[in-house]
Amino acid sequence: MTLSKIQYQIILILSSLTLIGLPFPVKVSTIGLYLFMLFSIFLIFKSKKVSFKKWFIFLGIFFFSTYCIHFLISDNPAEHAFEVIKKLTFVFVPFLFLNLPIEDSKKFVNQIFLYFSYGLSLVGVALLASAAMSYIDAKDIDVFFYHLLTNLFNGSAIYFSLLFSFSLVISFINYQKSQKYLLLFIGLFNALILLLLSSKIFIFILVSLALFYIIKIARNKTRIAIVFIILLGAIGLINSNNFSSRFSELDLTNFLEIKSEVNTNTSFDGFTLRKELINFGLEIGRTDTQTLWLGVGPGLAQKKLDEKLTRNHFYIGDCSGEVRGFLGYNFHNQYLQTFVETGLIGLFSLVIMLVYLIRIGIKYKNNYLIFFNFIFVISFFTESFLSRQMGVFSFVFFNSISLISVKEDEFNVQFIFKRIFDTLFSLAVILLIMTWLFPVLFIIILFETKSNPIFIQKRVGKDGRYFNCYKLRTMEKNKGSNLESTSYNDQRITNSGTFLRKYGIDELPQFINVLFGQMSVVGPRPLMVVEEIKFSKVIPNFTSRLNVKPGITGLAQSHGYKGYIETDYDLRMRYKLDKAYSIKVTLYKDVKIVLETLKYILSN
Repeated sequence: MTLSKIQYQIILILSSLTLIGLPFPVKVSTIGLYLFMLFSIFLIFKSKKVSFKKWFIFLGIFFFSTYCIHFLISDNPAEHAFEVIKKLTFVFVPFLFLNLPIEDSKKFVNQIFLYFSYGLSLVGVALLASAAMSYIDAKDIDVFFYHLLTNLFNGSAIYFSLLFSFSLVISFINYQKSQKYLLLFIGLFNALILLLLSSKIFIFILVSLALFYIIKIARNKTRIAIVFIILLGAIGLINSNNFSSRFSELDLTNFLEIKSEVNTNTSFDGFTLRKELINFGLEIGRTDTQTLWLGVGPGLAQKKLDEKLTRNHFYIGDCSGEVRGFLGYNFHNQYLQTFVETGLIGLFSLVIMLVYLIRIGIKYKNNYLIFFNFIFVISFFTESFLSRQMGVFSFVFFNSISLISVKEDEFNVQFIFKRIFDTLFSLAVILLIMTWLFPVLFIIILFETKSNPIFIQKRVGKDGRYFNCYKLRTMEKNKGSNLESTSYNDQRITNSGTFLRKYGIDELPQFINVLFGQMSVVGPRPLMVVEEIKFSKVIPNFTSRLNVKPGITGLAQSHGYKGYIETDYDLRMRYKLDKAYSIKVTLYKDVKIVLETLKYILSN
């Protein structure tokens, strides 16, 4: 289905309005979300194309399920319901965005983010205007800084800092594409707002982004001047009392100790308070084995923390109960918050999600994914963003939209099982065989070849990408090792090398490649670069067999096609078997091929 111009514009506007509504109260931003959901469902239903085979959808469901576990094991599941409902966004938003029938996905993504950046700039203007009016009334310069700056929207400086950081990234990414001077102004304006909001972690992020662009665009004097102006502005504000006081309060002493004497007169800076919360969180998480792995539950985390705060006088307030002190504070650290709520399993699912998003960003050169998640990874250390709807919306929406332009964000259940099998099998070989066998082989090879026992060679991997393949050295050191393939009775092969090759022992280091994800236990054999080029001239589309990861063994090897390639028939049979394997991959087939390969090696 191809969207009409009207349908395209409607979904574009609704998506943009949902992002622009993030700084507003939840009731306002939720209206945009509901409208987007309804129209997206209509478009997906009309297109009749639905896919759940998207990694981000799967990871979002996995993360959400770690919160649902406590419905099954808790005596009072109702207390977890509110927090679990907030996490439903992880399920339906990725599904809707990643199933939209958008043709020009890159254009669509850029337009949404640019509209968000324009809209957020207007929000920034409103913040400054409101602060200026407050200054006229109160004559207090503090109204331009930190939480006071967000009073117009009843907001939090750190949540607004997150959004303005994203807008800054968007303006830089699109700087050369269109509206250069408008985006330059927006970038500088975002940097100004970030400095006024004065969040220490986001000042670090701002400086990091500025340094990155200085390094990246070192030859462009205009851009260097722009970044230099931003840094000068930052230095100027750092010298002001309002800003520098945010850093002068830092207390790094006794980091791993909880304060023993606390009362209503005790003063905490943000960093010191977070340090205390970390210690409380770790104490809660270590309560028992179930808590360590599954957490206390999303509905109980705040209750457990308040108990710790009360017991340690952090602090319960005055006798009338009107002053609550720090009661009701969350952990102000998303990693710790997730750990306490859902244990190591939940924390693992969150970290895996972040690693995946950054990895996909690097793999497909998607700058949005790289920079957005760099900001999330850092900012999660200072705030429990996923405990508030605005934080959940920000994480899920910005990543889901960014992934629309990634065409290969799909998974196959068999490949999940295959990766688990690869990881466990390679770890078993490394720990049970390589740890004791390799020291002996290293001495023998080093003595015989007087060279590095590990031989590293460029091979052709999945989708034709090159990687460094590890092997035990079986030849005398020679200049033609990367240019000339092995032949029958090759004089370069050493005595120990003949034995190692016969039983495939020389290929054991490739289990390190498997662990790194460059290879699989089973798959088409990775060839030398020169061989791949040579054989591609004999068989058209020869590299198409590498639409899966290359393997240490494969269907061809289990059928006896191993070692030297002497004839075109030999080559074509290997290609035919490799191609047959790559069309349908199953764990059962992998186990069968491994057993058949072992049988073939031991029988010769």
